[in-house]
Amino acid sequence: MKNNRSLKWISLCTIIVLMVLALSLSFSIPGVELWQPALAGAKTNNALDFQFNLYLPIAVKNPYWLLHEFLGYTYDAQYLEFSPSSPWQGIRFVKVETIYSPSWISWREVEIISDDQNIALGKPAVASISLYDHPPSMAVNGLFEDWWGSGDFAPQWIEIDLQASYTISKIRLATSQSPEGETLHRVWGRGQGD
Repeated sequence: MKNNRSLKWISLCTIIVLMVLALSLSFSIPGVELWQPALAGAKTNNALDFQFNLYLPIAVKNPYWLLHEFLGYTYDAQYLEFSPSSPWQGIRFVKVETIYSPSWISWREVEIISDDQNIALGKPAVASISLYDHPPSMAVNGLFEDWWGSGDFAPQWIEIDLQASYTISKIRLATSQSPEGETLHRVWGRGQGD
């Protein structure tokens, strides 16, 4: 946005106006320029204040590390699988985050494999948002016929608490997607004490 004066915000008020720009990621900002095409003879008073909300990710250390990224063309009832060359160790929480997709975000099943067993089966799951009749628990119940549904577009996520630390050898995701198209899903992991 540097030197981009085509980006405009206009207030037609003559009283105090507040504009808030919420950044969802951490940025290094070397400077801010306020460019103001004021009316001739108009007096203005501008103030710039940076505030950091402790509840936003930009102010909190991210305890997750990226395990894998699924990028490509996906369709309904497809399996996305990945096995690392060396198993991931000490993983208790697994989060599947969809960055973009042409459809509402949902999963038929999220399987986390350790010692050839699906350790996500029946474990507690939470999500960014859910339809009331398609809660996160439906993505870890072992039934391919139902699904967790966010009821909204990306970005959305679902997280499974494995309730103990495990060595993970494979991630297997069963899609619930219509229409088909290009998607980006990131799988994150974190340990017990993170």
